[in-house]
Amino acid sequence: MAIINSSGFPSRGPDGGPSVQALKAETAKFEASPCLERGGLIPKTGECLLGSGNIAPTIVLWGDSQAAHLAPSLSEAARTTGVRVRQITKAGCAPFPNMTMLPASPFTADCPAFNSSALQSVLADRNVTLVILAGRWNTYSGRGGSFLSKDGSWPSQEASKANFTSAIKETAAPLATRGIKTAVVGPAPEPPTDVPTCLIRADFMNGDAPCSTMPAERSWQNNQILADLLPRTVQFVPIVPSSVWA
Repeated sequence: MAIINSSGFPSRGPDGGPSVQALKAETAKFEASPCLERGGLIPKTGECLLGSGNIAPTIVLWGDSQAAHLAPSLSEAARTTGVRVRQITKAGCAPFPNMTMLPASPFTADCPAFNSSALQSVLADRNVTLVILAGRWNTYSGRGGSFLSKDGSWPSQEASKANFTSAIKETAAPLATRGIKTAVVGPAPEPPTDVPTCLIRADFMNGDAPCSTMPAERSWQNNQILADLLPRTVQFVPIVPSSVWA
């Protein structure tokens, strides 16, 4: 009778319950955003601005989809502080103009052109004073299955990590010459479990379904690894606050 009255526990089906449906709707909206580019063209001047007000953007958010995830919070912060932020993000592309991402795919083929255009656009804008770089850094160091290459050949994991440090410096150097500060946002914690599956379980158990999450120690390690790779001229902004590291 319980199964009949609940129409067979629909939350256990492939479409899930309310939590899963909300997640799918949010994901679809995020992926459909015109500010998360799929091609090689950066947004035009005046597009993809965060914050409010009729003022020129002085901050640029540049990176991949993890950078795009920061846009809503950054937009709210920009409104509160009275500044505008220009969003230049492309899915799957670390903000490194002189690097090729391997393995090659149609998804990342336009990354060098996109990033080169992004850098030139930022350098040409005399209003910009700060560039925020964000990305799925663990992936691009070779540990996550993607490698950074200077010449298109396959590097070792250590070489990819060295290319990562080199890419940060090569991106920050021309910005510094123009008087633009560079900040790198630390990697976001990633759950080692499948989120939709966990939400389906939670819906079925009235919200009481603990899911695996990345331990604070692991988040601290990821942040510390990145911080150690950065040049001193680049400011590091961890996603996980230092109070959690202790």
